[in-house]
Amino acid sequence: MGLWEKRNSNARDLSGGMKRRLMVARALVNKPRLLLLDEPTAGLDITSARTVRALVKQLRDEGGTIVYSTHHLAEAEQVCDRIIIIHNGDIQANGSPSALLSQTESKNLEEAYVSLTQEKARSRNEDSESEGKFTRWWRTLFTPKIPKLESVVDDDE
Repeated sequence: MGLWEKRNSNARDLSGGMKRRLMVARALVNKPRLLLLDEPTAGLDITSARTVRALVKQLRDEGGTIVYSTHHLAEAEQVCDRIIIIHNGDIQANGSPSALLSQTESKNLEEAYVSLTQEKARSRNEDSESEGKFTRWWRTLFTPKIPKLESVVDDDE
């Protein structure tokens, strides 16, 4: 991860990219069975991003489960065996990269994403106030049921 030369430095004195590398290294150091990574390569130089992807693949190949959130679809295609495309809170597609490419007749995941999201927008009249099933599920899962929020979170959802 290129952190050795900074081993005696205080974390708050590191650059943004170095802090990101440190966070990823800390997450990977014990080879967890389940790892949640949100934009792990954001702000990293090319070499560091490649190192992160290699470490994630290694953990995956050793049987670890990684939830890898990214806007970089080419990166997701490299490291993920399963992709869930979420748009406006709705799950648009779920499957292996090759299955999504085949389903949308696309050359890459970026094309597949555009195809899926435009198709969904055409198939229903999207209301800006509408909320997707995934968003409702996520909000329900993580919103505590306290009196002030009961009017916002319905028990039916």
